[in-house]
Amino acid sequence: TLSQSPQVRPWLHIISSKLNYPLPVFRNLADFTTIGSSFKRVNADNYHVQISIINHADFDQYLPNVVTSLHNLYGGTLAQRTFTPQQYLDRETAAVLIKSSATYDIDFFISVPEQEVGGYSIELK
Repeated sequence: TLSQSPQVRPWLHIISSKLNYPLPVFRNLADFTTIGSSFKRVNADNYHVQISIINHADFDQYLPNVVTSLHNLYGGTLAQRTFTPQQYLDRETAAVLIKSSATYDIDFFISVPEQEVGGYSIELK
């Protein structure tokens, strides 16, 4: 738990380096910001979802899960799904770390639901 504290982590990093014992990867979703997103129908069967995020933490972090919600014309939820990095990236790159102050573009496709989509929302988890 202490290794996840931004104030304590630099000191633990020094100690862990001397002991040759790696710290767990830093994880704080509050340090991610969505800086842009788009949701476009690309054909009769699919929507293309694109999200750009930035890691404001002073440390590298694993990419977050992405919760995508589709809303009907009245604001109600049609569908909601959580996409893990393993699902929105190639299997070989599923544990990608995003560097401190770096941006990352996430792209994936979702199927068109039977009801008309009036909007969408994105949440990082």
